[in-house]
Amino acid sequence: MGHLREPFEPEYYYHVYNHANGSDNIFREDDNCIFFLDKILIHICPITSIFAYCLMPNHFHLLLQINEESKLNSIFKTEKIDDISGLISHRFGNLQNSYAKAFNKKYHRKGSLFNQSINRNTITSEEYLIQALTYIHLNPVNHNFCLNPEDWKFSSFHSYIRNTSKLVSAPDELINIEDGLEWFDGLDNFLYYHRSRVYEKYVEKMELDY
Repeated sequence: MGHLREPFEPEYYYHVYNHANGSDNIFREDDNCIFFLDKILIHICPITSIFAYCLMPNHFHLLLQINEESKLNSIFKTEKIDDISGLISHRFGNLQNSYAKAFNKKYHRKGSLFNQSINRNTITSEEYLIQALTYIHLNPVNHNFCLNPEDWKFSSFHSYIRNTSKLVSAPDELINIEDGLEWFDGLDNFLYYHRSRVYEKYVEKMELDY
């Protein structure tokens, strides 16, 4: 019996994520990540506001808010699916399917790339939003790929700190930076919150090693 996923609802906030099917990676090189972000712009940005993302070798994370119903209705007016939740889910399915099709063709691969349909957790408070956004940016740190979030190429952390000179970041239209920073009361607190969590992880690791 399959896992029953929460329905997508207009104006709700969600932490959206998915993992590779099996032990394969879904992002093998930078071009894969850039292509996936382009697919997000096409399939997901018209129906959501996105506040954070992180692309890891075998999984990805998004923090977003579904648009209000009137906006969705104008976008979905030619669609054949009756319910809003189904239409939203279909968009995420299109994101994964279109990416997987191109990925399989590029690498002469067959079979499912992602682990079934996309996962999501409903965000129910501003505190939860802050925690989810920080968790997404620190995912590479937590998985020991780097020491600091700014060292990971494919994360919206760079969009927030405007550090796009050397590392790849998302297009400006992908991330709603203004609202994201408002939850932290500005960039200084945003940076402090992230760096304090990095420090906590460092202390915890030192204690475990000791």
